[in-house]
Amino acid sequence: TLEGNSKLAIEASAKVAAHSNILLMKEPGWGTIQHYYAIPFFVNVKFGKWEEILKMSNADTSLKYPEAVRNYARGMAFLAQNDKAAAIKELNSLENHASDESLKDITIWEINSVDILLQIAQRVLKAEILARELNYDESITLLKEAVMLEDGLNYNEPPDWFFSVRHTLGAVQIEAKKYHDAIKTFEEDLVRLPKNGWALHGLKLAYTKLNDQNNVSKIDERLKTIWSNSDIKLSSSRIK
Repeated sequence: TLEGNSKLAIEASAKVAAHSNILLMKEPGWGTIQHYYAIPFFVNVKFGKWEEILKMSNADTSLKYPEAVRNYARGMAFLAQNDKAAAIKELNSLENHASDESLKDITIWEINSVDILLQIAQRVLKAEILARELNYDESITLLKEAVMLEDGLNYNEPPDWFFSVRHTLGAVQIEAKKYHDAIKTFEEDLVRLPKNGWALHGLKLAYTKLNDQNNVSKIDERLKTIWSNSDIKLSSSRIK
């Protein structure tokens, strides 16, 4: 995903989900499998596969965590299709699930609780809605909260919140014309995830807005290698 290869990323996520046993994931101590099962939603959001997301379903809607992730993905998809009312409806469902105390007991191999992941998800979706309303200050505040939650997660491979919130934060900062803030955000992201193309595309856009052609050219050179296996085109650090 970080090299922009949507075909392989989506195929891989689907294979993981297909091998996630619906019955076993309900058993105590096996909540991790719910997280594996939900991976396709996260990957499809990252690549902006909005129509595909709206066709996706959960095999068992009684599982609150995958259903909440589905609400997150559907909210992002509806927002991308300019259906804000439907996006807010999905956000409300996500927030309802996220408030369920029982989710604190579902962990990824006892490393992180899925409850924290939903706290991040609801902030990202709500922030995106606020950004569409041009309420950038509140959007950025929520995204910074989400970044703090993400940074506070215990280490795991891959990260339990798969794709950096900073990609969204930096994009919104650029929309708010806070270009230097965005540069700082992307540079922080590149320390944590070196050579990831999403942050580099965001950094390129920020420097473009500042008419800094020297840095734009340097980033273009880096992307020739880093983005060489990509099958998508980016103009920012996130697809919306």
